Amino acid sequence: MNTNHERYRHYARAFRRFFRRNGAICAAGACALMVGAVFAVSTLRNGQPEPTTPTIPTAPGQALVSQQALQQPQQTSPTSLTTTSPAATQPQEQGFKMIWPVKGEIQMEYAKDKLIFQPTLGQWAAHPALDIQAQLGADVVAAMQGRVETVREDKMLGKTVVLLHEDGWRSYYCSLQTIDVTVGDTLKAGEKLGTVGQSALEEVSQGSHLHFVLEREGETANPLDYLPAQ
Repeated sequence: MNTNHERYRHYARAFRRFFRRNGAICAAGACALMVGAVFAVSTLRNGQPEPTTPTIPTAPGQALVSQQALQQPQQTSPTSLTTTSPAATQPQEQGFKMIWPVKGEIQMEYAKDKLIFQPTLGQWAAHPALDIQAQLGADVVAAMQGRVETVREDKMLGKTVVLLHEDGWRSYYCSLQTIDVTVGDTLKAGEKLGTVGQSALEEVSQGSHLHFVLEREGETANPLDYLPAQ
C-alpha cells in the first residue's frame, strides 16, 4: 500500500516538472489541434473552401458609378445614328443659288463623261459646258454674285469672262461678242458682264450662243443641276 502511494507521488512530481518545463509547447500544440479540428468540421459541412479574391483598390466614386451603370439601361446616342454629312449635300441646299446668264434653248448639253458630236470640229468629244442659244448681242449677266477674276481672248473659246464666287466656285462666260467688265469688278447676280457672240472658233458653226462653264477646284459641274427651270 505504501509502495503504491509513493509511486503516485513520484509520478505527480515528475508530471509537474515536465509541465513547468514544457507547458508553453503543450499549450501551443493544444491550440493547433483545436484549429485543425474546426477547419476539418467546416470543410466537411460546406465542401471545399472558396478561393479568396484579392481586393483591388478603387478610386473614390468608382464603385458608385459602376453600380449606376449596371442599373441604368444603355441608350443609343443620337450622334451615333447614320446621318447625311453637310459636306455631302448639294450646293443649292446650302444657299447656292444661280440664275440663267442668258435665256434661250439648250443648243448642246453638258457631257463630261460621255462623247457627243461636235459639228464645227466634225468629231465626237466630251463637252464639259452648257451651250445656250441666244440672239447675237443679247445681254449676258452674272449667274451668281462674284468678282471678275479673268478677262481674256481665248483662242478656241473666244472672248471669255471668269467670275470667282464663294467656296471656290467659278463661272465661265465664253464666245462673247463684247465684254463690259474689268478684272476686280464685283458683280451681283443679274448684272451685265457682256453680250452674246460667235467668237468661239471651235463652235463657230453653231451660230450665236453662250458657252457656259461651272467649275470648282478643277472639276466641272453640270449647270443644269443648279439653275432654276426656265
